[in-house]
Amino acid sequence: MDIAGQLAAERDIGIVKARYCRFVDTKQWDDLAALFTPDAVLFFPESQAEPCGIADSMAFIASALVAPMVSVHHVHVPEITFTSADTASVIWAMEDQLFFPEGSASALGIGALVGYGHYHEEYRRTADGWKIARLRLDRLRLERTMQPARIM
Repeated sequence: MDIAGQLAAERDIGIVKARYCRFVDTKQWDDLAALFTPDAVLFFPESQAEPCGIADSMAFIASALVAPMVSVHHVHVPEITFTSADTASVIWAMEDQLFFPEGSASALGIGALVGYGHYHEEYRRTADGWKIARLRLDRLRLERTMQPARIM
């Protein structure tokens, strides 16, 4: 891949991940699912026993981030390694914040969670552009606040 192609692919991969964060935070589950290949495998080790396919993963994410809980996801400075002209391995530094309003059934007394870690992902270029084929979230730290969150 020439430098112009590599720069374009890096930009396109970054746009996919930016949309991932936005779609998760705005709870746009169909749009989120469209960012993945049909055979994608996702794994959130702190909450799942094993990796899951896209349908089970979307159901898990939607149930974990149910309204009125508010999430804010940030990713930073990707480490992109092209493994071929149409595949890439990417590690994203990440931070996510989950806010549970007072009276939220899912909060169990937790007001907020803040997590830090890394997404480890595999991307594949398809006829529809770059898609996520594998995702694993490894957290380094998780902080809990026990008072209910004030959501504006």
